[in-house]
Amino acid sequence: MMASLPTARQAHLRSSPDGHLLVSTTRSLGIDVTGTETSELHTWDVTNPHHAIEASTPTVPGAVNSLDFSADGTILLAGGNSAAQGGVRLLDPTIDSLTQRLCDAVSSTLTPSQWQQYFSGTPYHPPCG
Repeated sequence: MMASLPTARQAHLRSSPDGHLLVSTTRSLGIDVTGTETSELHTWDVTNPHHAIEASTPTVPGAVNSLDFSADGTILLAGGNSAAQGGVRLLDPTIDSLTQRLCDAVSSTLTPSQWQQYFSGTPYHPPCG
């Protein structure tokens, strides 16, 4: 039996080429503080189909009307219905590769003092260290 995923407000669904990720969108959530319509992208790790794990749920501006993956699965394409919404957004579907790209973009890692300030009570383990 496969795990069941929440279906409320789900508008679009796409599986990655390797079958390990499943991405769904919500219908428009409403308007953000800038007056822009927003949607959520739900990314699920379905490597074990009996135990799907929600990996991330970013909110994106605009309505997402279509989803697709690049052939190698490293880029998620989220399409809106107007140029005002950005047309097509290219997104990184995995938190690990996003973390690596962010680490590559910074020249230093969090110091133990900074870690304590922002993540008090959590053992020191900076992602870029």
